[in-house]
Amino acid sequence: TFVQLAGGKASTPIDGHSLVPLLHVPRTRLPWRTVALVEHQHLNKANPNDPDFEDGKLGGNPTTYAAIRISSKHLPGFRGPVEAVYVEYKDPQHEIEYYNIPRDPYEQDNIGNKLTAAQRTELHRILVNLENCHDARACWKAALPS
Repeated sequence: TFVQLAGGKASTPIDGHSLVPLLHVPRTRLPWRTVALVEHQHLNKANPNDPDFEDGKLGGNPTTYAAIRISSKHLPGFRGPVEAVYVEYKDPQHEIEYYNIPRDPYEQDNIGNKLTAAQRTELHRILVNLENCHDARACWKAALPS
């Protein structure tokens, strides 16, 4: 985005996608990704430059996790549009969280245990695809699940 705004061209392969098209009023509806990846790595106590390092204390720092924010008209295994947050913790219990944003906008009611096996499989597939994509085309495809 910043390279394009400055009038340049990225010289190396990148995983991202420019936001510049969203800054202009489009004549037609622009296709845009429907899933975004969120990752958090647990505090590295040995690195005082870690942004979560607060005087050597863990504080409220959660365990490592990967999550997706979904805004999709359709996902396999789901009825109707999906507006949700799905989280997989990298802990021994392999905990998951799922929040239905229209019904629970403040993410207070984890309904991950109410997901069907097919829904969990689909959400996990999307998450893994986003975690493992390595160029703009692959990451764009991973962020537009069907």
